[in-house]
Amino acid sequence: MNQPVTHAFLKELRKTLDLYPGKAMVGEVLLKPDETIPYLGDGSDELHMYFNFHLVPLFLQAALAGNVAGLLGGIQDTFAKFPPGGHHAVVIGNHDLPRNFSLIGESRERAKLLASLQLLLPGTPFIYYGDEIGMSNGETTMVDWRDIARTPMAWDASTGGGFTPGAPWIGPSPGGAEKNVATETAD
Repeated sequence: MNQPVTHAFLKELRKTLDLYPGKAMVGEVLLKPDETIPYLGDGSDELHMYFNFHLVPLFLQAALAGNVAGLLGGIQDTFAKFPPGGHHAVVIGNHDLPRNFSLIGESRERAKLLASLQLLLPGTPFIYYGDEIGMSNGETTMVDWRDIARTPMAWDASTGGGFTPGAPWIGPSPGGAEKNVATETAD
């Protein structure tokens, strides 16, 4: 991780990817904030974008406090360091983080603010499955604490949530009978 050979590899990978129009390369670069930006290279020769997990607490803080000053400061600081052509991957959650809806106190108003921030900021939004319907943390852990965010997608109100006719290896999130894709689509 974070070795000079990594950048050489990304440059070769980008050359190959650029042969195919309409493609983009996003990375999960788990380093200190100032160490992540070099993975964009000169803006045209390494990653197109990376998940900026350093901004996640600022997104959540903005939703909880109703104040975006800290988030905007963090974004401006990040963008100021981007190379020309560097692109922002707007991410708030993933399979390694507790679900956003649970973190913000299961508030619909805060969820709307969080979604608005994610979708209106410059960059490409990456939405972790279930966040768009307000899925909560699950209650089952099979491997470690992260399993609470790895519950099956609630496609409908059935026992398996439309994810499976069988029993999923991690139980569904609570509230799946009301918060599922079919119910949300009909609303």
